[in-house]
Amino acid sequence: MAAKSKCARPSGADRPAMMAWYPVWLSVLLMMMMSNAALAERWVTYTIDSKATRINFHWTYMGMLSPAGQFSDAAGSIVVDLDRPDAAKVDVRIPVGTLKTFMPLIDRTLLGSGDYFQPEQHPVMRFRSTEIMHIDKDKREFSLIGELTVNGITKPVILSAKVPATNQGNPLSSGALSATTSFRRSDFGMNKMLGIVGDEMRVILQVRAQEAQTVASQ
Repeated sequence: MAAKSKCARPSGADRPAMMAWYPVWLSVLLMMMMSNAALAERWVTYTIDSKATRINFHWTYMGMLSPAGQFSDAAGSIVVDLDRPDAAKVDVRIPVGTLKTFMPLIDRTLLGSGDYFQPEQHPVMRFRSTEIMHIDKDKREFSLIGELTVNGITKPVILSAKVPATNQGNPLSSGALSATTSFRRSDFGMNKMLGIVGDEMRVILQVRAQEAQTVASQ
């Protein structure tokens, strides 16, 4: 029967040397913890101000641009890494039932017919960013890449975004941005009257947010 192997224990002569290393390792560990904490403090969360945020949209009817419609009460967050603008994350949720075109018949058609928006089954539209690209620090412009979910269908979308010229440093560190994008309504199951009512929906966002808290890196 093979003899069981045993881990060698440090001799009495080795123990003082090992004890001398303990403060060194403790110092290294504390420095790592402090460094991670400092990095975590560079992440800041902004909560979207539902009352100050504006979301307008346009479509065409018989080839002519329609009056603007709007959504209200948007909610969500902007999470910013103050050292890395391209790491920011934007999440916007928009209640579909807040749609207004200021033309009651069109409002009832868009919200109540089931051919366009479906507020009962899918009460919220949502945009979640996945990437930030083409940052122009001089013009304060960038592309916000992400996913738009409407009527339970999710599609990729690109927002052309801009922040106030007075904002210095990280483009999103003020918690304010304006953006435009467009999408085909048919991609989200809204196929009624194509050819008469335009397929392309153009969206204009004016987002305002307030700093909520400093958070750890996600």
